[in-house]
Order: sequence, then C-alpha cells, then structure tokens
Amino acid sequence: MLRDHAALAATAIMLAIWKWSEIAYLFYIAVFSYGLAIYGYLARKQKWKSWLQHHIRGMLGSYIGAVTALLVNIGDSIPLLNMLPSLFYWFLPTIIGSPLIYIVGRRYRKNASVSKKISY
Repeated sequence: MLRDHAALAATAIMLAIWKWSEIAYLFYIAVFSYGLAIYGYLARKQKWKSWLQHHIRGMLGSYIGAVTALLVNIGDSIPLLNMLPSLFYWFLPTIIGSPLIYIVGRRYRKNASVSKKISY
C-alpha cells in the first residue's frame, strides 16, 4: 500500500515539475499527502503508543490531500460541484474530512470510558 502512495506521489511530483507554472500546487499537495501516509504507516508498523489514532489521522489526512488534488484539477467537470466557486475545491475535502477523522479517532480511542459512551 505504501508503494501505491509512493508511485502516486512520484507521478504527481514529476507532473508538477514538468508543468510547474500551471500546477506547482500539485507538488506541495503530493509531498504533504505522502508525508501523512508515511506517518500513518509508521504508526501502525512500529506500534507507537496509541498507534491506531495516529494511523487513522495519517491515512485519512493523506486521503484528504488526494481528494483535494483531484477536486482542484477536475472539480469544474463534476455536476453540482461545478456550481461552487473554485476556491471551495481547496477547502471542501478538509471541511468534510476533518470531522470524520475526529469521529473515527474517537471511536477507536484506547480509553474504555469513552468507547462505552459511543454507541453505534
């Protein structure tokens, strides 16, 4: 799975360098997103304290970065989303994804008293 992220990040970085004046932002999104993927992977692999929380944050944060890159590039061609101003493509994945990271992270918190309060 980390190899898939590496291939995706490498492709995005090469494209960004190739067409720097048009899509330089893709370079920064790729580096940031891949960094979060590595963070989540290492948390699981090395079993850090509260590793699952770190893993969830890293993987979902990486996903938010990937969706942001996708929306910024093709958001104008997606029905309903194309009615929004282009600036929304940058923030919509974070606005939707951040609460999900919190909810999922809270669901898998080690503290037993918190997990008893949450019923799904």
